[in-house]
Amino acid sequence: MVKAITFFDLDGTLLNAKTQLDQDVIDAMHQLQKMTCYQSFQVGETYLKRGQL
Repeated sequence: MVKAITFFDLDGTLLNAKTQLDQDVIDAMHQLQKMTCYQSFQVGETYLKRGQL
C-alpha cells in the first residue's frame, strides 16, 4: 500500500554542482522506498533548451 507520493526537482535541488546525487540524497531516497513512498522526479529544462536535440 502506497503511503505517499513525493515530487522532486533535480536541477539545483537534488543534484549538486557537479550534477550528481550526493550520498545523503541517495540514502534519503532509499528510506522513502522502504516507507513505500512513490517518488517522481522532474527536470525544468528540456533537451531542446539544453541543445541536445
